[in-house]
Amino acid sequence: MTSPDLIRLRDTDDVAITRRDLPAGSEVMPGVTTREDVPRGHKIAVRALPASAPVHRYGQIIGFAGRDIAAGEHVHLHNLEYREFERAYEFCVDARDEEILPVAQQATFAGFRRTPTAASAPAISWAS
Repeated sequence: MTSPDLIRLRDTDDVAITRRDLPAGSEVMPGVTTREDVPRGHKIAVRALPASAPVHRYGQIIGFAGRDIAAGEHVHLHNLEYREFERAYEFCVDARDEEILPVAQQATFAGFRRTPTAASAPAISWAS
């Protein structure tokens, strides 16, 4: 489930990232209402997490609940712990090609950048 107020890549993620400042009482998903003000770019729990549970973001463990965390609660240093745990170092196991536009519709540029705001096209010689 996506929300215009949150960034959440996987349904299995326990937290989502806020896209804007969210005041307490904002319903961000069905059944999830912010319990306090949450600043833009911070994490919010999208489900209840018991103490010591792993917290997932983008499909990865980012820490462990330092205490019980309720759905809609701001997740940050005050309730997130970091500790050692076994990791499965799998590289690109979930990677897949994402074709945003068909190749024929993708923009190209045959020139080169001179500065971050200026570009040039290659010189064309009309002499034969």
